[in-house]
Amino acid sequence: MSQKHHKPVSVAAQGQADIKRAEILWKQAELFFRHKQYEAAVDAGEVAIEQVKDNPLAFELRGNWEKQLDAWRVKVGDPEAIERFWRRKVFGLLPGWLVLVVAIIIAAVGGTKVLHEPVLKLSDHFKHQAEVSRLVEAGVLALDRGQLIEAREQFKIAQAKDGLDRRAQLGLAITDVYDMSNGQYDPVAIDSRLAALKASTENVPLLHPHVMTIEGNLWFHQGQLNIAAASYLAAIGARPTIAEAHANLGTVRAFQLKFPAAQEQFRRALALSPANQTIVSGLGYVSAALDDYAGAMKQYEQVLRVEPERLQERLELATLLRIFGRFEEALNQQRRVATEFDKWMAQPKNAEPWALLVYRHPRESPWVTQELAEKKFYLEQNLAGTECLLGQMDAAAQHKNSKSAAQLSKKDVPASVRNLVALELQTIVERDPKQTDRVQQCVAWLRAIDGN
Repeated sequence: MSQKHHKPVSVAAQGQADIKRAEILWKQAELFFRHKQYEAAVDAGEVAIEQVKDNPLAFELRGNWEKQLDAWRVKVGDPEAIERFWRRKVFGLLPGWLVLVVAIIIAAVGGTKVLHEPVLKLSDHFKHQAEVSRLVEAGVLALDRGQLIEAREQFKIAQAKDGLDRRAQLGLAITDVYDMSNGQYDPVAIDSRLAALKASTENVPLLHPHVMTIEGNLWFHQGQLNIAAASYLAAIGARPTIAEAHANLGTVRAFQLKFPAAQEQFRRALALSPANQTIVSGLGYVSAALDDYAGAMKQYEQVLRVEPERLQERLELATLLRIFGRFEEALNQQRRVATEFDKWMAQPKNAEPWALLVYRHPRESPWVTQELAEKKFYLEQNLAGTECLLGQMDAAAQHKNSKSAAQLSKKDVPASVRNLVALELQTIVERDPKQTDRVQQCVAWLRAIDGN
């Protein structure tokens, strides 16, 4: 097993070690404060907080320390801390309308400077807090659409304007966890952050539904489909605008072969995030599973217009072209996939056992995870099947009897992998019975062990 699987455990352990060191520093800061050495307390507190600044396991701890440190700064006469004290500790206790009434009265009677200035500053405070809230809400809306770059930017600006705003801090942490799912999915690393995020967002209704979505993703990757669905439904119930929750619930329903329910969820997700090509692809798969081959083809073509590098969608488009009898076009698409796949395989980072792709067929298990030799086998069997339909038997035989096929013959390969292309070819007959003889000949030829 690759060492990459062990790395997240060490990262979590390092995070706990950082927290322990920071707690020792914080106790020193508290000792300074009790002995009225306020400046030393502030300095030690800042060092302690810096130790856990980017630690996802220390959200609550860091937030509590930052509030306490701000109170200590008031003791040493920090002007910004004193202003925050007026804003949050005094006038923050009053309703906004009452504060404005007080401001008008003080202005009318020529109130003293010591009261007058803080009240006048309160208007700026309200504007400032409203701007921070607007930025946080914009970040959450970007998360809803799956736009992680935009979400991170909004949360960072909010945090720059108010370093104590927990929503901005948590928003950044959630964005980071979502981003972790874009590469090799590592449940250990994600799970190490999830517990802290759940506890920290429990009273933050803007963000907690996204944590529920992340939890659903974790259950999904562990194969716990019903629990994953429950997490997605909880997220949708609290915040119906999260496109990923709808799309992933659609994926769960597809795994459960509940294709109409899956289609409904993908459509809702697409309405929320129209530019998300992964959602369009999911809708294409479900359309094909419901025998809407024309609709599926349009959806895959849309994906490839926007993101032509997607190999899975191109291969599935080739399968649909073959169903419609457009064998030459299908072969061109398959050859392009095979060429790009060989380039991908030539990169050392992709030669690891965990580097998996997923191929799908609605008539069998909807998702079949394949190892490297199996992936290559499936690609070459696709080429062989289409070349057989075109009567190009020399080329078809080369692909059928390839090195990957020889490797595969030594393994106990599930029938769903070995017979996948043959099953896909039979779909042609359902649409065009005139192709029956040709298709059956090619299916029998593909299934023949000796390859002759």
